[in-house]
Amino acid sequence: MPSAITVREVEKDDIQYIVGYWNNSTTEDLLAMGIDVNNIGPLKNLADRLEQQLELSYEEKSVFVLVAMMDGKLVGHCYVNNLIFGKEAFMHLHIWQTTTHKKGMGSEMVRQSILHFFEKLKLQTLFCEPSAKNPGPNKTLERIGFKFIKKHLTIPAGWTFQLEVNRWEMNLKDFKNKFVS
Repeated sequence: MPSAITVREVEKDDIQYIVGYWNNSTTEDLLAMGIDVNNIGPLKNLADRLEQQLELSYEEKSVFVLVAMMDGKLVGHCYVNNLIFGKEAFMHLHIWQTTTHKKGMGSEMVRQSILHFFEKLKLQTLFCEPSAKNPGPNKTLERIGFKFIKKHLTIPAGWTFQLEVNRWEMNLKDFKNKFVS
């Protein structure tokens, strides 16, 4: 297990690092995530869109972003989109340094993040749809207690191409049984 991971809500000063993560990703990295490098227009206004979300109440948000810190440094972000307050959202996880992959950091980020997502957004169901070809996040979700629902073709976000994903789900009852004492 790496040094202690902490997760907190994104702040205005953090947004530059999230944008930097996307801008500094190689074409190979973007393709591995399913990003259509010919259609990354939505990334151009990312900072403005994230800053606008900071001003909204939890009930009004369409995106809710958390950042992860390790040893006092930002190392990744986890967010939900397709958010319907009090009902459901779709989770995404991004670890910024490849040197921290496969060291348990993603699992700890997800554990801490889902606590925020269920509590702050009053969710009934949390979904996650990683690429079916990416074993890391799929193993993480299973280990944490998400249930596999199905494998299907979809366009997960406005800047992605169609790809085969695994849909994982955690509902409120399972979340409480696993994480709330």
